[in-house]
Amino acid sequence: MRLFFALWPDVDAATRLARVATSLNLTSPGRLVDAKNYHVTLAFIGEVAESRLAVLRQVGGSLQAPAAILPLDSLEYWPAIAGCGRRCTGDSAGSG
Repeated sequence: MRLFFALWPDVDAATRLARVATSLNLTSPGRLVDAKNYHVTLAFIGEVAESRLAVLRQVGGSLQAPAAILPLDSLEYWPAIAGCGRRCTGDSAGSG
């Protein structure tokens, strides 16, 4: 299975992101990603045997980090991958 460590937005943030996505008015071949799949990948682990899953869960479960604000304040298009996304350009020092 392919695994990664990621941040998942709460329901309110995912709803707000979905509104932005809907406003893009994409036409074929573009498509919207379901809001339940929104995330920010922190580390891509790659293909992992199921037998290693318990170790990765232990590693992930042992990590601690303070809460942070991640302002996504710019919408960008990346031609090289024909994708667009929100960019974090603000200061997250106001974390809570």
